[in-house]
Amino acid sequence: MPDGRDVMLVYDDTFEGFLTAVFESYAGKYRSCAIASRERCQPLLGVETLDMVTDEKQAERVIAGIRRQMGQEGYEQVWTGFLSGDPRKEEVLLPYIRLGMKRGRVIHQMITDDRVIAQTKMTGLVGREAHLLIQFARFARMEGGVYYAAITPEHNCLSLIMPHFAQRFNVQPFVLHDKTHNLAGVFDRRQWVISSADGV
Repeated sequence: MPDGRDVMLVYDDTFEGFLTAVFESYAGKYRSCAIASRERCQPLLGVETLDMVTDEKQAERVIAGIRRQMGQEGYEQVWTGFLSGDPRKEEVLLPYIRLGMKRGRVIHQMITDDRVIAQTKMTGLVGREAHLLIQFARFARMEGGVYYAAITPEHNCLSLIMPHFAQRFNVQPFVLHDKTHNLAGVFDRRQWVISSADGV
């Protein structure tokens, strides 16, 4: 039975938190539903704000559903879109996911649909920036033999470019510092991780 409320689901700015909100957008059966991160949430008149607690199991169920209905390509579109620095990215992502869950893999052929156009444009901007960073990031050797490079991307694309640099510099430890998002990609010659850049 429909809930009848207009709500804004507020999450913790993580991918799992966003997917928890997507899960709730279906489970709650609200009259209308929007999703916003805690950082960017602006309460709206007549819209109830609900604070989400990130639930890994619910997030995994959404991921499984996206992969089942939309395929791996659909999941990659959602993941890449989430990396966007666009402050309205949730307004693009949620309608795209809802369309994909309803229409399935045919969504990839719906190139004239406004929801698909908006999603494709957003992920394209993320991908282009990642490509430019791969071309132009410059590392310098620091004391102790660790290589360091600083970047200031608009989008949170560190996870997209770390595999390239880990393969290219596979015998050299390095730190790739994303100053915009206060993150550091660290490679120790065996594996790479992304963590907070506090202290870098």
